[in-house]
Amino acid sequence: MSSVHAHEFINLIGQQTEPKAIAQLSQLATEAFGADARFHTCHSEDQTADQILAFLQKMDKIVVDGEGFVLNRGNVCNH
Repeated sequence: MSSVHAHEFINLIGQQTEPKAIAQLSQLATEAFGADARFHTCHSEDQTADQILAFLQKMDKIVVDGEGFVLNRGNVCNH
């Protein structure tokens, strides 16, 4: 099983035109990367979609906007 860098998921979230609930973002990851996909960052590896979403929230990469979450474009690294 290959690992997807979180930046790929972040880019996908950034393409969304409306805020999404966490469950919707998790489903988006499943549709794009597969149900068994694992994610990694510079600091972690072997994360599920739900785990990487929790990490993105903690790091303020995704933030609440109304009823859902959106990408915090000002807090996305470009490495």
